[in-house]
Amino acid sequence: MLIKLLLVFKRKIYVSIMLKSKLQTEMSKLIANSDNSADKILSICEHFYDKSVNNIQELKNRDLKLKGDIFEYFCQLYMEKCYKLKTVWLLNEVPYNIREELNLNKNDFGIDLVGIDYNDRYYAIQAKYRKRDSYKKTYVTWKQLSTFYAPCVRPGSFYKHIVFTTANYVRGICKKDDKDITIGYGKLSKINHFDWINMCGEVTYNKNGLSLEELREKIVEIYSN
Repeated sequence: MLIKLLLVFKRKIYVSIMLKSKLQTEMSKLIANSDNSADKILSICEHFYDKSVNNIQELKNRDLKLKGDIFEYFCQLYMEKCYKLKTVWLLNEVPYNIREELNLNKNDFGIDLVGIDYNDRYYAIQAKYRKRDSYKKTYVTWKQLSTFYAPCVRPGSFYKHIVFTTANYVRGICKKDDKDITIGYGKLSKINHFDWINMCGEVTYNKNGLSLEELREKIVEIYSN
């Protein structure tokens, strides 16, 4: 039984690493794309899910490429590279001692990620992917966030509660306080080139094989002229 559990855990780690790598590779391809950064990540999420399958096994594994999973990985990158948290974990990556400190349990399905800043304060994060409609604004309802806010209100647990979404806004009747933050489509649209590059990680970005630092220098040169 223990060996089986270890194999399952190892496979989950492998899948996680592979998906993150694929996400960063797809992001690197869109650096020169003229779309805003929010539309870039939307196109990547759609690409992963809508990609055609060639056999039954790929069809069975399709759940590993769901938009929501990819969006959570993107959220993790954003919160570390752009929002500047010290560390961000997916819920299943949170160390045991931190789970104990925050009193997180298996029923806390609403929290997708947990972050910690450089002052050792914790952030509860929910990633909500929403496919956009070009004719109207999209939103997340307060009701849809109920499972997220329930564990957030435990005394002393989290410094901030962040809803990270491709929707335009959160709609609801409950009043937000200074702990409640929404990072939506408008904010994601304003990710600059340098932050996007940082999120892509140490990969090769073009046919000329420029490194991350060389690409930064090229962008500085372009914007300086």
